[in-house]
Amino acid sequence: MTNTYPFHYEIRFKLFAIDKNNIVRNETFTRTFKDLSPLQNRDNAFDEIRDYISALDKLERLSRDKKGNHIILQPAFISEKIQNASRFGDYFESLMEIEHFRESITVVLVLSDLELAEKLFSLPTIILSGYSEKEDLLIDNDDKNNELEIYKIASYSYEEQEIIDNLEDEVELYSHFQIDVNSHINTAYHYGLDYAESGEDVESGAKRIILRTPYVWNSIYDYNEEVTSNHVESSQSQDNSDRDLLKVIEKGENNQIEFKPSLLYNFKTGKAGITPKFHAAKTICAFLNSNGGVLFVGVTDEREIQGLEKYDYTLFHSETQKDKVLLEVDSLITYFFGVRIKPFITCDIVKIEGKSILIIWVSESYRPIFMKNKKENLIVKEMYIRMNASTILLSENEELAEYIFNKEWKKPSR
Repeated sequence: MTNTYPFHYEIRFKLFAIDKNNIVRNETFTRTFKDLSPLQNRDNAFDEIRDYISALDKLERLSRDKKGNHIILQPAFISEKIQNASRFGDYFESLMEIEHFRESITVVLVLSDLELAEKLFSLPTIILSGYSEKEDLLIDNDDKNNELEIYKIASYSYEEQEIIDNLEDEVELYSHFQIDVNSHINTAYHYGLDYAESGEDVESGAKRIILRTPYVWNSIYDYNEEVTSNHVESSQSQDNSDRDLLKVIEKGENNQIEFKPSLLYNFKTGKAGITPKFHAAKTICAFLNSNGGVLFVGVTDEREIQGLEKYDYTLFHSETQKDKVLLEVDSLITYFFGVRIKPFITCDIVKIEGKSILIIWVSESYRPIFMKNKKENLIVKEMYIRMNASTILLSENEELAEYIFNKEWKKPSR
């Protein structure tokens, strides 16, 4: 049976190989499954990915996490780079090199009907300076709004939340075309970001209806263990780095350093709000499009270390404060950018002079990054850049185009 539906499946490989001259290079290729019925194409994609996983396992390139999911083992020299990278020195350059050697095997659902993708997956129309496009080549070459990653194994951590959300969208797609999926349907329980944000302490807060995959999702035990380990790591991180961070703060804001008193607390309302998050997102966007940088939250423009305790922590119960703030960083990234920028961002909450400071490290992107902003009833895409110690919006098309073409973007080495 030939597939007459406007979607198909692909397996995308990004693996490294070492040639006879001992030079490491990336091997990127795609396998497409579109000639049979949708469920047969899906089954064939997963059958083939199992064959590749088996081959990698024989080459001793795979491990498993504590849940039993596969992990691609990183080369030793990449692990060493991660361990030895300096936070404020060669850290950004190291991240770029690490990014180049990230490996993954991904099953992707590709929907060729862009209008249907926008309708089913609640995707925003891109608006730029009065122009409305379904696909803006200048802005979103790599932002594939018509693609859903539904399974992945990788050498790096990725958002399980995005994968399971995509799997639910996949079910909605099959429902739209009235395709019977009873033979493939599965009830999964994932205790992740949505469970944490729901505030529910019941099973329904984690229940998801998806098509089956070989992935093992977070149990309530895994979720609670992760929350506990975050507290332990926090207590172990108070060392001599405090002095280094203090030196950075004492020098004040510059092209790569920015201070914010809060991430969530709105000073006008006295409650949590989207406005502080928006201002933090603008800074992150500017760092991505410039030279990278570090955002300190809990520090005023006058370099006063107030800590999260003064504002953001007052919004949560004491036993969940750190976890909630870190989850809010995740939601900020997802809401304003999408998870595709996550590899460029690292964050942590540390103690400086006995006060909790949220630190967000942002490495320079190798392509232009736009963030979402809601204006009236439209979702617009905006590009920010960093000046000496301020963040500015490139609002004119000519100005935006000139910056993109004049900037020397740091592309991964080949």
